[in-house]
Amino acid sequence: MIHLRDYQAGDFDALHRLDQLCFDPNIAYSRAELDHFINRPTAMTIVANDTAVEGDPLVGFLIVDHERPRSGHVITIDVLEAYRRAGVGTELMHEAERRTLATGRRAMLLEVAVGNHPARHFYERHGYVELRRLADYYKRGGDAMLMGKNL
Repeated sequence: MIHLRDYQAGDFDALHRLDQLCFDPNIAYSRAELDHFINRPTAMTIVANDTAVEGDPLVGFLIVDHERPRSGHVITIDVLEAYRRAGVGTELMHEAERRTLATGRRAMLLEVAVGNHPARHFYERHGYVELRRLADYYKRGGDAMLMGKNL
């Protein structure tokens, strides 16, 4: 069973390992970058654990930032490959959207690598639409697609 909870400082190493597993090295966050996003005063990190497995392992997480006054911004969503297509990402997105809406924000934005077709389809299934292409978005090279959704 998947349990969502707020990030705790002791989760950092597991989150960083998961991010390295989930993304191409040209996109994955360095420890410093991940620490920066998690610890922004306007950020919220939601962690997914599988309570059915001994040790309550971390299987996914999502960071959303609320710096913008009218929209949330998904910084990253990471789910272990074995848990993809099992509803973990959907639970994380729904919780992030629910919490963002509770702050009075009415939209959610995110960026996704243009070539990451599974992720783009995931977002489209959840009501996100493509807004524009962001050339050379990733600092190590590569374009992103800005996507958004009204909540």
